[in-house]
Amino acid sequence: MKKCSYEESLTLAEEVCAGYIAEKLGIPDHALFLGMNPGNAECAVFDIGQSYTGDLNTFQSPCAHFRAQLDLYSRDRAELQRLIMRCRHFMPIDADHDPDGLLERGNVIQLRLSAEAANPSAIKTVELEISTDQKKLAAWTVTVTFDVVFLT
Repeated sequence: MKKCSYEESLTLAEEVCAGYIAEKLGIPDHALFLGMNPGNAECAVFDIGQSYTGDLNTFQSPCAHFRAQLDLYSRDRAELQRLIMRCRHFMPIDADHDPDGLLERGNVIQLRLSAEAANPSAIKTVELEISTDQKKLAAWTVTVTFDVVFLT
């Protein structure tokens, strides 16, 4: 585990999870973005930003449970289906199942697919703005949500 300040703990967890997921899915560094898609039709966007366990807000907890999402974009629908199944294959990661050493890379103590019926979302089309002259590019997209528990 890497030590970090309380204020930096969310950022570290996001960076560690994004890198690990991209590694497991085979997404190159140049196609992984944090927070926002800059207009790329072949990429992944990872974001942690919503506290998910409200009871941890009522005391000084040494850990936090946040919801994260991975938005995958591709012009190849079958490729998105393969990425979905890869996500399902390597989850969950926790103290009992961590063959790649995720827990040693930062402050994340559990990474799992969210236990919801609609996870992942339906694959749908999206039009991405690709330049300032308002050109759009059609692509497929799907969202996969995760639970992330990390040390603060």
